[in-house]
Amino acid sequence: MSQRINVSRLNPKTTEQDFERFCTRFGKVIECAIFPEFDRLNKRSGYVKFASCYAAEKMCRHSRKETLYLDDTSIHIELDHKNNLLLHDKPRQNSNISHKKSHFTSTIYTLNIEGQITDEEELIQYLNSKPITIKFNEITNNIGQIIKTGAQVTYNDKDVVDRILKQNHKKYSIKLVSNNISIKREYDCAPTINPKRSKSSENTYSSIKSHLESLTKLTHNMHEENEHLKSDKTLLTIALNQHTTRVKQIESDKSDLMESLDKTHDIAKCLTNKYKLREEEHKKSLEESNKKIFEFENIIQTTNDTLTQSINEIQRLKNQITTLENQLQALTDKYNQSESFYQDQQQDIEHFLSSLKKNF
Repeated sequence: MSQRINVSRLNPKTTEQDFERFCTRFGKVIECAIFPEFDRLNKRSGYVKFASCYAAEKMCRHSRKETLYLDDTSIHIELDHKNNLLLHDKPRQNSNISHKKSHFTSTIYTLNIEGQITDEEELIQYLNSKPITIKFNEITNNIGQIIKTGAQVTYNDKDVVDRILKQNHKKYSIKLVSNNISIKREYDCAPTINPKRSKSSENTYSSIKSHLESLTKLTHNMHEENEHLKSDKTLLTIALNQHTTRVKQIESDKSDLMESLDKTHDIAKCLTNKYKLREEEHKKSLEESNKKIFEFENIIQTTNDTLTQSINEIQRLKNQITTLENQLQALTDKYNQSESFYQDQQQDIEHFLSSLKKNF
């Protein structure tokens, strides 16, 4: 299968950078170009070459499912079949061709990390790379909290492992535990042909060789993608376990909340009953208070009437006292006049008596 795809009906405003950026979502791009010539529809053409046949096939599958748009223009793509092996060019079985088996191996490096870890994202950010697998060392403290005291991570890239080990780590202690060759794959290598061969066999050999090279690259890319899928599966499993733990914790919290809610309902009922009793007592006391207020108002009204009568009586008595005082003053004046008259008479009598004594 070819790694190159021919693209037509491109927008004249589309640049090669835009074209490359558009194609990178299907896979790694090795080469891309846009031809300067325009077609009869005033469109341009170009091509893109991916690092793997899988990316080219992915772009073709996507175009068959739905129309691809670049810069608001629908584009047409087709696989470049020049390097493909056509059906009528299929080679016959040749006794001069000998096939060999080759092995593809992958080394897994395991790193042991010691130190308290908050979560997976913090560890990935600290390592500045995403491991294939992450296995945490967890303990439970006295209050039931889970604490991550370390982890074991695996990589299949020796350069990344060397970079991590060479770093000066202050927060964690990182050591290489093991490096195991864990994955082996067999695939057909390019066939070897005996020196005595014809031109047709050479053509067949070259076509088979190119086809096998593309298959080898495809196998290698599929193997890498399988490794990434395994890593993603491990991460998803860890995330699922964390999610399950979180769900259980939420369910436990939910049951606790339901219990507290029931208790709150009971307390609310008790408070409601107490409030009703208090309200009834308040109504009774309010009625009694209203009755007493009414009685006091009647008493006050009676008192006011009595007070008014008393004031009137006092005023009448004051008037009588004033009259009596006037009469007393008149009597006093009369008494004074009588007293002065009596004294005058007394003096006259004494004078008369004294004159009589003198005569006798």
